[in-house]
Amino acid sequence: MKINNYENENIFKILNTKSRIATLSTVELSEIHKKLGELLSYKLLEEFKIKEIEIDHVQGKRIGYDIDKKERFLIIVLMRGGLYVAEGFKNIFDNKYNFEMINSSNEIERIKDEYDINNTNIIIIDSVINTGNSIKEIVDLFPNNKKLYIISLVMQEKSKVIFKNYQNLVFYIARLSSNFYIGKGNIDTGNRLFRVKA
Repeated sequence: MKINNYENENIFKILNTKSRIATLSTVELSEIHKKLGELLSYKLLEEFKIKEIEIDHVQGKRIGYDIDKKERFLIIVLMRGGLYVAEGFKNIFDNKYNFEMINSSNEIERIKDEYDINNTNIIIIDSVINTGNSIKEIVDLFPNNKKLYIISLVMQEKSKVIFKNYQNLVFYIARLSSNFYIGKGNIDTGNRLFRVKA
């Protein structure tokens, strides 16, 4: 297991702080999640090869850069909380990914039947990792030698223990938290994103 934690970078400090303001509207919070997702996608991009491509420039044909066409991506999004993180994240992988939204690990076998898993980069997105159980249920359904990328805005520090024996997991997170609580009602992340306050 490797954890890439970006909470000490200034842009993450600012957006992480904004995301924790209790009075944000659902729209404001969803936009912050998108921005954080996009920033994490830039970080993950460093894992992959960039190749020269020919582009139609305003001054004619020019050389630019893009992700190697051989790289394919499957983005698995845990609903509801992971939706807006994924919306921001997927932009950089334009035309190179498939996108699956799931509610539980029960849907993974169907997904594995539909994709060439061995030749696809698997990216799992959730907004918050509390105990780690939801992510563990998913990664346990993939081969142990398959590298999996986990994207999350918050990872609870104690949840690291559950993944200590997984050599194939690479986490990209906006913030590691030592404060453990599971939100209910208006403080649940999903409710904050989708439910208008009464």
